[in-house]
Amino acid sequence: MSFVIGFPLFIVAPCAIAAWLGTRVRSPLIAFVVTWVMTPLVSYGITVLGTPVLRAITPANNDGTGAIMIPYFGIVTGLIAGIVVAWIVKRRRSEVAQKPDASDQREVNSSGGH
Repeated sequence: MSFVIGFPLFIVAPCAIAAWLGTRVRSPLIAFVVTWVMTPLVSYGITVLGTPVLRAITPANNDGTGAIMIPYFGIVTGLIAGIVVAWIVKRRRSEVAQKPDASDQREVNSSGGH
């Protein structure tokens, strides 16, 4: 039961938040770095805020090592999320470069309409 709650809350959510922040930039390298750095930080924040949830889902004999490791897992998951975000930003950037310039269409429409 703890995996069903813990994995989305402490692994998927920080990666999604960091990836969203990473896709707001135009450079794939900056997107990668932002996502990789933000994932453990967001993971740490969610861990601190989610302490009541962690206490509820962990067994009584647990020493808490897993909770301490969550931000460190964020470093590895942030690396993976950073690679994915860099790929998304690079792909988005190449799609924008392939679109025709909107100013060319405006000139055709304005001269053809009069």
